[in-house]
Amino acid sequence: MNNFDKPVEKAKTDAEILDALQGVKMTQDELRRGKCGSVGLAFFRAYYEKLPDEVARRLTEIDTDAVERITRATGLGLSGELLARFVEKLASDAAFAQVIRAANFYRERLGYGPLGPDGWPEARE
Repeated sequence: MNNFDKPVEKAKTDAEILDALQGVKMTQDELRRGKCGSVGLAFFRAYYEKLPDEVARRLTEIDTDAVERITRATGLGLSGELLARFVEKLASDAAFAQVIRAANFYRERLGYGPLGPDGWPEARE
């Protein structure tokens, strides 16, 4: 049985941090394209909460109050304009670009090529 009261284990290694950042980026992309609603918000929060505080703190374009309200918002079954306003606080153009820059920092440290502005790996020559 799951214990939902157990605190989230924060990412510790560069690879774990990159995994969490790429999860945030992936869910941002899905939310921005309107491909998911409450489930996407829940996944966003799960990935975001895995980020170490020093990494999450640098993602200033993501509204932390909105992140804290995700659990309550998913129970409301948001849709339409209400969901769009919520998504804007988590996955705006600026927030998406900021997450890509953070992911690229860890991708470089791990020897991977960078992500392009669309969030997908750039073609290597």
